[in-house]
Amino acid sequence: MAGVPRTAASLLRELRTSTWLPNWNEATVQVAVDEIDELYAYTVDVMNQPGFERDSPEWISTILTGREMVMYARSCLVVHCAFRLGKVVELRWAAAGRLPDANRELLSPAELRFADAYDDLLAEYMFEMGGLDLTAGATPPKDLYVEVRVEKSGGAVMLESGQTLQLVAHERHLLRRTDVEPLIRQGLVAHCNK
Repeated sequence: MAGVPRTAASLLRELRTSTWLPNWNEATVQVAVDEIDELYAYTVDVMNQPGFERDSPEWISTILTGREMVMYARSCLVVHCAFRLGKVVELRWAAAGRLPDANRELLSPAELRFADAYDDLLAEYMFEMGGLDLTAGATPPKDLYVEVRVEKSGGAVMLESGQTLQLVAHERHLLRRTDVEPLIRQGLVAHCNK
């Protein structure tokens, strides 16, 4: 007899305890899918057994219980995947650019394709809107220029204004707010308090 599919629910518990997203675990997802397939096959076998009467409470309860367990496990897998993709989208908006490499390493190949396609789609839309940066803050800035300190050396970075900024650790720069916001979100520079 097939047991209760527990692996799909364990994937959700793993999401709840992680700081961003746990590594994509293809083997665990496959175990969850196999449990669902096994339970479905068991339910179909029970449906087709000649000893059960179709109107008997035992037959009906076995079929309904099997169906509900399959639907529960399937829902857990769907929620797991949807939550992961939602986190990818959320980070894309927070990072104001391509996902950081440390986060990309945690994603499955399909999630990486989704992230790249979403990034391309958003970039294309912002370009079509006349270069409007939708990832910029929703509140108007108090100052046009912001003083920032470089957190870590990172080479040259092309700013939105067209100028190039050399990132050398601990240097301070006075830059346009629209140029600096993506760099702050990526953790390359930090706003200096006055």
